[in-house]
Amino acid sequence: MVSVASVVVRFVPSFTTPPDSQPPLLAALGILFLAIFTQTYTHSVLLSYFRLVLAVPGIYFFCDHGFGDYVAPLRGHCLGYALTAIVGSMRIIDTCVVSFFHAEPPKWIHFGGEKDGQMMPMPTTLRGRLTYAFDLLMSVRGPSLFGDRRWDWTPSSVVAHMRMALPRRAYLLEHAALLAGQYLMVDALETLHTTHTWDTKLARPVTGDPTLSLPAQSMYAFAVCVETALQITIPYTLIRIAFVLLGAAPSSWPAIFTAPFSATSLADFWTNRWHTLFRRCFNRLSLLPVTFAPKSQRKFLRVSTVFALSALLHLGLVYRIPADEEHPHNPLIDTSTLKFFLSQPLGLLIESALIHPLTRTLPEPVRTTMNRMWAWGWMFWCGRWWSDVWIGRGLWEPTETLVGFSIVRGLWKGQWDVAF
Repeated sequence: MVSVASVVVRFVPSFTTPPDSQPPLLAALGILFLAIFTQTYTHSVLLSYFRLVLAVPGIYFFCDHGFGDYVAPLRGHCLGYALTAIVGSMRIIDTCVVSFFHAEPPKWIHFGGEKDGQMMPMPTTLRGRLTYAFDLLMSVRGPSLFGDRRWDWTPSSVVAHMRMALPRRAYLLEHAALLAGQYLMVDALETLHTTHTWDTKLARPVTGDPTLSLPAQSMYAFAVCVETALQITIPYTLIRIAFVLLGAAPSSWPAIFTAPFSATSLADFWTNRWHTLFRRCFNRLSLLPVTFAPKSQRKFLRVSTVFALSALLHLGLVYRIPADEEHPHNPLIDTSTLKFFLSQPLGLLIESALIHPLTRTLPEPVRTTMNRMWAWGWMFWCGRWWSDVWIGRGLWEPTETLVGFSIVRGLWKGQWDVAF
């Protein structure tokens, strides 16, 4: 019989971290915390060099945790371990290296009340500095753990969600219902996996499968996109319910996505709708190459750099998944991953230079409809390349089931208890 605990563990890879990989993770987090703490001493040149020294062991311990020879219960959990390592390393580089050239540290901003939007001074007491370091360590999207403030780099779309936060009781009821709906959606998607026999020995099991038509390839690409969003959203929903139950302000835990499938353009999708988990790291890391470019080229170069960094991140994620006889293709430089991410700046350029000028004079709702058709046509076409990677690495294997107890397969086939 499937227990609730076993299902939760499968949705949150951190719960399955091998014991041997925990010491390097704790060491890496400790180094990152120390580096952030030293940023509160804003005029110390010596500490800037000290942070450069901290970068080396910090990155080493994060990489050891994510890419060491540790066995994961599921292939999908390898993504979680690698994600922790890569994002942690990027934050080390941001805090220790990028801040050496762009020394202004993040600052708190008042949220709500009469001082809403006003900058808060940097802490000067030991307790204040420790609180600052812990809060910034825990924040990946901009909201603070404290309901009366946020970070100055919080994206405007996240701030808007923070302002729409429900009262605690209504927040918890809504997210409990949302969690149940997300569970059913994962169940439906995992049922969709079973409608086709995947040949994962192919280098491209979706676009290289002659039995799949273009509409079928696009359908599975869309399913991968939805599943990716759900595998990020469900752990986050579990965590924010727990924090709000423990007393955290609901405004500190806004939605991680903003209705991504209602996007009206590629720019709208990537800027406003998709998650912003990596935005600060990518934006900060892109400062270095953009600094030396002509001003007229900086915007496109920065967008291209951000997607190149995203491509590198995802190359690392899928490389962590081990190869075997059924999944023999796992090169470090995966062309399908590169094609998907590196094609996005091209799509944004085409949209800005061609699509929007052509549709600008059209009446509503024709203009929005045409822009949306373009955006989703592009995403479906390019998404097939990412689905090659996702399915080819075995992430749609029957053993990768997350739900355990299947309502959809139970009603359809009588398979209520899905064996792990």
